[in-house]
Amino acid sequence: MTWASHLSRSLSLLIVLPLILHNFSAEEISLWYLLSTVVALQSLVDMGFAPTFARSIAYAVGGASKLEDFSNSSHIESLGSTNWALLERICSTMKVIYFRLGLMYSIALTMIGTAFLYHPISLLQNPSEGWTAWAIVIASSAITFWNAAYTSYLQGVNEISRFRRWETLVILLSIFSNFSVLLFNGNLWMLVLSSQVWSLVGTWVYYRLCCDVLDKRFQSFETKGIDKPVFEVVWRGAWRSGVGMAMSQGVVQLTGIFYAQVGNVKEVASYLFSLRFAQTITYFSQAPFYTKLPILASMRSGGKIMELLQIARRGMSLSYIVYALGFCITGLTVYPALSMIQSNVEFVQPDFWSLLAWAFFTERFGAMHLQLYTISNNVIWHIANGISGLLNIGFMIVLFQYAGVYAFPLSMLLSNLLFYSWYTARFSYKEYPRNFFSFERETSAIAFAVLSVYTLYVFVKY
Repeated sequence: MTWASHLSRSLSLLIVLPLILHNFSAEEISLWYLLSTVVALQSLVDMGFAPTFARSIAYAVGGASKLEDFSNSSHIESLGSTNWALLERICSTMKVIYFRLGLMYSIALTMIGTAFLYHPISLLQNPSEGWTAWAIVIASSAITFWNAAYTSYLQGVNEISRFRRWETLVILLSIFSNFSVLLFNGNLWMLVLSSQVWSLVGTWVYYRLCCDVLDKRFQSFETKGIDKPVFEVVWRGAWRSGVGMAMSQGVVQLTGIFYAQVGNVKEVASYLFSLRFAQTITYFSQAPFYTKLPILASMRSGGKIMELLQIARRGMSLSYIVYALGFCITGLTVYPALSMIQSNVEFVQPDFWSLLAWAFFTERFGAMHLQLYTISNNVIWHIANGISGLLNIGFMIVLFQYAGVYAFPLSMLLSNLLFYSWYTARFSYKEYPRNFFSFERETSAIAFAVLSVYTLYVFVKY
């Protein structure tokens, strides 16, 4: 069902996106993707709590007697069945934290977000439509922010398939709604309203799912405030994850917001459109590996290391292949497709797309090894992503005046090659001793070869 969920998201590219590109002006398309970028930045306010809570819940479900450092699997104390008392303490802490984070997120959107969106909205032929759309995003985001808490619980209790079935249904209804708005010549704020209404519906659905799984205990768990011992363990991993996410995903997202302040509107729209395409492919390719993380965490909790590595190897291999094929197929088909629908926005140049493919490939390599290592509950995201993020920003500051928009993927690629990729892989191989060449031959080698052939084709033809 994870594949169904990801495929349903891809349907939006085939059904909704062509109408957006044909019906909206470059200024409206740019703002649409900027609004999507701002919503995606909620992961920064999340501060890394979502993946940390998902791991903690998985540990409790796996029978862990307490939240502790799982770096040494031989010392893990297990009850053999779900630790209900620990799970309730984790959920109580999670609910209070997400209530406070939701307030912070709303304030940040209202104050900081408005300042950055002022210029792009002022470029619209009718700025009032842009401000209406932005008001809708602010009003709905305080509620949809809770999605992270609910999905963390569902992932932790290994109910991903059930969650994905309902997520797929909500996405399909949202696509139908958005398509209808565009088909009848709806404007930007109507499209935003359609999207956000279904986001709110999704939040309610995910809450009901939480109340219906694992003996229906979620709703009965008492919210007694923040449990100090639980918070200390969760915070130790969360802030590191949060810093890592801010310096990786956050930096990439912020390039679009920065470029919208200084770039030509058509070039900005082209970059944001192409970046969203790249992120969609990257997100789609995560499914084979990331959906296994709760299972891998439970296996780590039970000391089943060899089984863990077998599942991780298969997931990583398929993830790489889906990623490489996604970028190559897009690069070969998107240009004639945009010409056919008479798009008001162009796609980035083929050499830029190839550079972006390699930048995200090196990020995927490091990220999957980082996730594999993090299962041990040793979190180094703040170091791995923090240093590579600083390198990325530094390279962009230097290169932007010479390379323009090309500085964004080039800086990302350089920071990954010089630090992120090898640093995370080193910890992963140290935690789970394997032969580097034999493991990568079975995981990343095919995707590397496919991207290499595509890059050679681009530089020969163009």
